[in-house]
Amino acid sequence: MNLFMKQSNLLEKFLPIIILSTILISLNNCKDSTSEPEHLFEYNKRVSNSITILENVDVIKISNQIGFIIVNGTTNISESSYLLDKTVKVKDISLSEEAFNKIYLDYKQIEDTLEINIISPENDSKLFVSNLSISIPFNKKLYITKLNEGSYISYLDADVKIETGDFESTIFNVYGSINISSEKGNVTATKSLPENGNCKITSESGNIVVKIPTSTNANVTLKTDAGNLAYNNLIMTVSSSTAKEIKGTINNNEGEIYLFSKNGNIVLEGF
Repeated sequence: MNLFMKQSNLLEKFLPIIILSTILISLNNCKDSTSEPEHLFEYNKRVSNSITILENVDVIKISNQIGFIIVNGTTNISESSYLLDKTVKVKDISLSEEAFNKIYLDYKQIEDTLEINIISPENDSKLFVSNLSISIPFNKKLYITKLNEGSYISYLDADVKIETGDFESTIFNVYGSINISSEKGNVTATKSLPENGNCKITSESGNIVVKIPTSTNANVTLKTDAGNLAYNNLIMTVSSSTAKEIKGTINNNEGEIYLFSKNGNIVLEGF
């Protein structure tokens, strides 16, 4: 009887602990079964095609919210060829083609503007990625909309406008005016400024580096709130200079260069 009483007392003493342990084990088992990530496989596919460019097209507007945009100028003024590199993540290769088909290039012309958009499922940027490489007539104006994950633009003899968020923008050998606005993305531009042309680049916190021929003719404004300013290998007549703003003229005042980054660094360099 005494032994029975002792066992009862021990059971009564440890019963709450046993119950709590059982509950915790059950919760952990539930958590493991529901939160374990699904194993996905990555597959890639490249699609090539072309778009006919009508004579009355003056502006080409491009957006790609799930990838990078590469644009190269070409002397072919009647056609735009492109490569679309698709990446999808699915449970099995048998599902990959269906996923690939959810990413495609769509285009339409509205008056003098050809709009090119990469269409993809919404809210699935981790499962769908697609980079666009496209050649466009060198003499067409280009507009890259804010729906992109960075861009590289080269060999255009026309005006370029780029809007971006957190991603990098690079301009190489563009001979028209450029207008670039970014939030956190860095901007690098190597360009020749046309007569009476402009180079306007603004950023919230990205760094800006612009390289121009030493023979460039332009009024210059370099401005920042919290970054550093510098100009190298350029003969500039400085009209005002502080730690936060430099104004001056290179050769004469035919063109305009305005570079502003609120929190980033700015460098203007001659070559």
